[in-house]
Amino acid sequence: MKRRLISFLIISTVGILASCQAMELDDERSDSEQSDDYFETTIEERDHLEEEDPSDRSDATESRNDEQAYMNSELMDRYFTEVVIEVEYEDSKEYEAEIKQDNGEIKAEIDDELNGEKIKGVEAFDYIVERMEQVEVTPISDMGEVTEEILSLFDLPKTYKELEIEVKFHNGSKIEIEDKMK
Repeated sequence: MKRRLISFLIISTVGILASCQAMELDDERSDSEQSDDYFETTIEERDHLEEEDPSDRSDATESRNDEQAYMNSELMDRYFTEVVIEVEYEDSKEYEAEIKQDNGEIKAEIDDELNGEKIKGVEAFDYIVERMEQVEVTPISDMGEVTEEILSLFDLPKTYKELEIEVKFHNGSKIEIEDKMK
């Protein structure tokens, strides 16, 4: 009786294992068919992916970390932590320059539709910081003078339709300037 029970258990176990393996093979086939349909790559793309050096990714990450450390260090020495300058002109062209912090990451960008330029990263950061250091923005500053100085330092026409300037300080307070031409 024991032999029959042991034989039955062994045969059942082998049968179950074989069924599971067959199901896994079917799943793998359907996954590979799906990936063939949805994720086809050209030979050039495969060659490019094979040629990519993993150390390039770590170098890029290290460079990004160095840039973040540099910008963070520079902002510690400034009177501001964030700056947003948005100027809209009659011909629907805009000028935007900003340094913002998002979850500890500093982002700097200039989108200059007047001159067809877009600058990001450290280059944009340095450009903005260099100009903002020449303007004294405090709660008692004459906002009209601040506006004129910023327009001049950023080499922007004074014939704007709408202007917004926001400066955030280390203590968390902000100064916002908004002006619309009529």
